[in-house]
Amino acid sequence: MIIAIVLQHRRGENLDVQYMQGGHHDRDMHGHACWEVVIVIKGSAQHVTPLGTYPVGAGDVFILKPGQEHGYAHGVNFYIVNIKIMPELVAAWAGHLRKLPGYHLLCEEPTAPRKAHTLRAPLQLSAAQLEETMVLCNRISHEGAARVPGYQAMITALTLELMVALCRYCKLPAVKKSSPLGRMAGVLAFISDHYHEGLTLPQLMQVAGMTRTKFIGEFQRATGFTPIDYIIRLRVAQAAALLKETAKLGVTETAFRVGFENSAYFTRQFTRIMGMTPRAFRTREGKGRR
Repeated sequence: MIIAIVLQHRRGENLDVQYMQGGHHDRDMHGHACWEVVIVIKGSAQHVTPLGTYPVGAGDVFILKPGQEHGYAHGVNFYIVNIKIMPELVAAWAGHLRKLPGYHLLCEEPTAPRKAHTLRAPLQLSAAQLEETMVLCNRISHEGAARVPGYQAMITALTLELMVALCRYCKLPAVKKSSPLGRMAGVLAFISDHYHEGLTLPQLMQVAGMTRTKFIGEFQRATGFTPIDYIIRLRVAQAAALLKETAKLGVTETAFRVGFENSAYFTRQFTRIMGMTPRAFRTREGKGRR
């Protein structure tokens, strides 16, 4: 358990951001219903993930999606900042964050098999960057402790600033070259901006600056999918969000809005990926809301 808690929920209080900082003991694999930003302040430990275990130390940063499991083992003087963010808040920021190549390096969970010796934290801050990051973290902590009127809005704003800063640090050339996902970060950001358009493989190859064979291989190593399947899955995910949020939007209009040119093809792909038709998905989500 974290033994020094700087900011947490009070009874009857709803916060979109929960901030904790302090020493951390070993912990078995677990997951959360929210996003989790972890910044290692000092010490070392083994970070346990479904893909394997790897060492982390001061300056290492990783971000976990809702439901993504992890744990810690063999911690030595291990201190971290742990920030939990509600999924709705990250969804509201996604349009801005996805334009940053570093977002994909930090926030996209690897799906391709990895060899244990290649695993590492997606971002390693320099001493100066860690110091700058902790200035923001301490401001979040101060706002939560002082609770001056407007502190919830200030915490939210500072947390977004922190997320942008971390994503920007991931743009450094040395970080980009450290992994297939890092090398594909710019392409993934381009896809996020243009997924609803008629993207072509030559376009993506040009963004990556790679030949066809090298690009497809690097892309699959980074994401676990071919470029086409990745785009289809992103379109389906966006369509699911629209169907969930907008009851008046028809299935055909939804398909066109996310980039599908044929509603029958959209239905087949949606069913393949989501396990049900778009209409069945909307019906299920509608019942959940009620």
